[in-house]
Amino acid sequence: MKGHYRATIWVGLLLVLALGACSGATATVTVPAPTATTVPTVRVATATTTPIPTMTPSASPEGTRQVLATPQSTAAVDTGGATVALRVGQTVAVPDTGLTLTFVAVENDSRCPRSPNLACVWAGEAKVNIEIHTGTTVSAVILTMPGMLDSTAGLPDNPKTYTVISGHRIQILSLEPHPGEQGRPTQEGYLATLLVRPAN
Repeated sequence: MKGHYRATIWVGLLLVLALGACSGATATVTVPAPTATTVPTVRVATATTTPIPTMTPSASPEGTRQVLATPQSTAAVDTGGATVALRVGQTVAVPDTGLTLTFVAVENDSRCPRSPNLACVWAGEAKVNIEIHTGTTVSAVILTMPGMLDSTAGLPDNPKTYTVISGHRIQILSLEPHPGEQGRPTQEGYLATLLVRPAN
């Protein structure tokens, strides 16, 4: 039994020596270095935001007050005399007066336009060119139609609205149409109404 035990020990020692001799050859295991993982670059598009323009209402300067022109009231009066309606370029002989009237043109029309969307600080006025023939005499006169009025019948003493020739008073009663939002009428579109009556 002892011999068997000794033999086993010797075999073990031989194996140890054999392994020791073989241990000179070192097996080298190369572990590949970890490669860097390339992460793809993602470009994020930046949205360009265009600001929406805002409108700020302009405020009126403090301490100022806007005065608006308002239509003047006119009273119905007994005018008497003859009423004549003329368009630009038309001529009419007024019966029993010896006068012939010609509506030449509207020289200027600055009357405030009639519109609910517009407001004026001045009523304005229209200048009407009228030729008055008396026999062989021709008189060119300018009669003024105030703005914001439908008729001057209630303003008999306004010297800009009438003239006196050969004992007769020629007054402009109205001028239609009024300017609107689109501007002034054409010359052919005007209609002037005149009142001719004795001056006294």
